[in-house]
Amino acid sequence: LEHDDAALMHRWRRWAKNAFYQLDMIRPVLCADNRARRWYLDRLGDALGKHHDLLLLRARIGDVMLDEADRLRVEAALEATLATYRDRARKLHPYIYAEKGEAFGKAVTEDIARLSFENVVVLPRTA
Repeated sequence: LEHDDAALMHRWRRWAKNAFYQLDMIRPVLCADNRARRWYLDRLGDALGKHHDLLLLRARIGDVMLDEADRLRVEAALEATLATYRDRARKLHPYIYAEKGEAFGKAVTEDIARLSFENVVVLPRTA
C-alpha cells in the first residue's frame, strides 16, 4: 500500500476480485460483517480496475498525435485521476482487511455452515 507499483496494485486487484467472487457465491448466507466486506471488495475492485485501465491508457498516450501542451494536460489529468483511485483503494483497505486471515476464515466457515438447499437456487439445465 505504501508503494505505487503498478504490478503490485494489479496483483491486489486480482486478490480483491477473488475474495469478492468467493463471498458472492455464498451471498444469501453472509453475516453482516461479510456482507459489508463483500460490498467494500466490490468498490475496491472497481477502484483498482479503473486505476489499471488508466495505467494502460497512460502507456499508450505516446501513440496519439498531440502537441506538447495537449500532451502535458492529458498526462496531468491522468496522474490526478490515478491518484484519486489509488487513494480510494487505500481508504477502502481497512474496511476489508481489518480482521486477520484466521478470523476472516472462521467467519466465512460459519457463513458456509448456514448454507442449506433452501438458500440455494438451482437453475434448470439448458441444452
